[in-house]
Amino acid sequence: MPPPEEAHRHQDALLWVKVGVDGYGQEIVSAPIELKVRWEFTRRDILDPDGNRVTVDAMVVTNRVISIGSTMWLGTLEEWQLGSGSGGLDDEVMQVVVYMQSPDVKNRSTRREVGLSKYRDTPPEIE
Repeated sequence: MPPPEEAHRHQDALLWVKVGVDGYGQEIVSAPIELKVRWEFTRRDILDPDGNRVTVDAMVVTNRVISIGSTMWLGTLEEWQLGSGSGGLDDEVMQVVVYMQSPDVKNRSTRREVGLSKYRDTPPEIE
């Protein structure tokens, strides 16, 4: 039986890792990576690493470290490519604004969770 930190991740999601910023201040993201996650739509206020209060629209349990500023979408790569031309609906793409991790009591496994917010403007150019 898997540890509780790794259990219940049965949903597919795409992750575009933030790799930098262009000359106009827009994020540059990598090619999409498919992940197994537990995606929960919720609305709550959380403190970001700078101590600012941010509102998140979804919490996602994942198995890897995800950098703040990366982009996620709930669905498979095949579903993304079947969307309108270059991808799915842009209003469903969310940005990672909070990353949290906590080890279990015996420090054998780590639970990793990210908080996602909808974009205020348009999301970065993604493939």
